[in-house]
Amino acid sequence: MHVSDLCKFSFGLVLVFLINAVYCQWGWQLPYPYACVERPVQAICRMQANPNVPFASGISGIVIFTQRITCYGHYALQIKASISGLPADGNWTYHGFHIHQSGDMSNGCESMGPHFNPFNTVHGSQRDSVNRRHVGDLGNVVKDPYGNIQAAIFDNLASLVGRNSILRRGIVLHATEDDLGRGNNEESLRTGNAGRRLACCFIEPL
Repeated sequence: MHVSDLCKFSFGLVLVFLINAVYCQWGWQLPYPYACVERPVQAICRMQANPNVPFASGISGIVIFTQRITCYGHYALQIKASISGLPADGNWTYHGFHIHQSGDMSNGCESMGPHFNPFNTVHGSQRDSVNRRHVGDLGNVVKDPYGNIQAAIFDNLASLVGRNSILRRGIVLHATEDDLGRGNNEESLRTGNAGRRLACCFIEPL
């Protein structure tokens, strides 16, 4: 047998041995940290009433964020909100729901700053392009006649990892409907004319 053929044969035996060892020990997946492991990442935000808005004092709730991270990127961010204590006035109403720049609640929801907007764009809707919305623009959630909000939101721009990470920022629930930047005035392009900040919370990793 030629020397080069012998080397190839030997290399083949070693490769087979390694594959067999990996299969026997871990199946066909390499062990962490050598493998690329797909995993879910989660965060939580415990909604509190804004002390600067007396009529909102009964609001409380929880917001859960879940995102699956892969070797090649990440899936859309899933946001589930369960909020209670809004006016049980018998009406269905829309309320702006946004991620704000800061997680600071030292002065209630007012100290959370503007919408999270790392690309310095105008306010818009989730369906708008990246240059026509804030990362923090989550649109509206709906209050039922009994004062409760149950919402499920998916967003492809906000994330729990990378440049668009919303960890340690804030969520704000507003008093009125977000016009999604279609209000034909300057404030619409900043806040969507969503009104006062009724409640807010700090986004922390789970």
